[in-house]
Amino acid sequence: MNLKLQSPAFRRNNLVEDQPFVVGNGNLSDAGGSSTRSTARGLSTPPAKALLLPGNPSPKRTLDLVRNQVAQEMALRVISKSKLVDGVQIGIADASSASSPDDIPFVHMVAANLASSFLLTSTPYLFIITIATTFGGTPPSPIPGILYITSSSHHLTERAIQLSYSKFIGRIASSSYTEWIARIKELHVSSFDSDILYFILTSASRIPLDPNTPPKNSKSIKIRLAEAQARLQRVTPRQAYKEMKSHLMDVTTILVDIRSKGEREEFGGVEGSVVVERNCLEWKLDPRSDVRLDIVDRYDLRVIVFDQEGVTSSLAAVSLQKLGLLNATDVIGGFGAWKEAMLPVVAVGKSRAKVSRIVR
Repeated sequence: MNLKLQSPAFRRNNLVEDQPFVVGNGNLSDAGGSSTRSTARGLSTPPAKALLLPGNPSPKRTLDLVRNQVAQEMALRVISKSKLVDGVQIGIADASSASSPDDIPFVHMVAANLASSFLLTSTPYLFIITIATTFGGTPPSPIPGILYITSSSHHLTERAIQLSYSKFIGRIASSSYTEWIARIKELHVSSFDSDILYFILTSASRIPLDPNTPPKNSKSIKIRLAEAQARLQRVTPRQAYKEMKSHLMDVTTILVDIRSKGEREEFGGVEGSVVVERNCLEWKLDPRSDVRLDIVDRYDLRVIVFDQEGVTSSLAAVSLQKLGLLNATDVIGGFGAWKEAMLPVVAVGKSRAKVSRIVR
């Protein structure tokens, strides 16, 4: 054995320590920078010491190798901290400390390492890679951060994209659908952004409800209509017409046309009816409303509602009953049945005088 190799002086003079590298913006610098430091062996691995024998060259390291190792360790850390939501592995990789918003290739490296980690598994995944907004230039101006979505399926990506547009409304400076990457204004400036990102991931990962399985306690529109019509004492067009003409009624009676302007102009109207379109019916006919009609000053008012076919009017009449107008009802068959019964109608149009009283 060569005792020279074992001498302390030789070991002290020939042990070479790997120097840390700074990964960020595609530049390689010495250890004095503020970016995340990494060695060729990874972010969390302590500097390795190698025995440098006479004549042996020091190991060569390239920037791409170092950057890829940093990206690989970042991907592994994110996976180790990821969560399983409805069978989908989700997580956020914040690359702000290792890169900057103009270093998109590094984001691609992280995404590639995430994808390669799931090659041998059938578990679907959805990850978001971000780089926070920074300031640069002279004078300093904000550089929008990066939000990159990577997943195992097109459907997961699409859901995450739509949620991102919704949650970051007004903050997306630009985006690309080829590989969904967006520039987000003031990304990670507020701590709430982390909550937003996790909301996007968890919501996008939820298993969609089966459209053929209605939620508990829900009712179809057919059932709601049937229940509404069973609750009302509906009247025929002739009965409604007689009530309007009768002077023997103990309470005030009004006939309310809830059809749209287009329907009235196309099919005509009823003389003496009050036009209150469906979207503002409750506001105009609630005795407690600040914008109610002047005539709606008591709860025993007789309100007869009609639409074109006698469908929407039933739901509207029940809504009025819930406001306290217990005498509200509707016309069976609507205006169509009124017209078939040869009851008086008037033309309604831009060139014709409107006989019905329109309430807006």
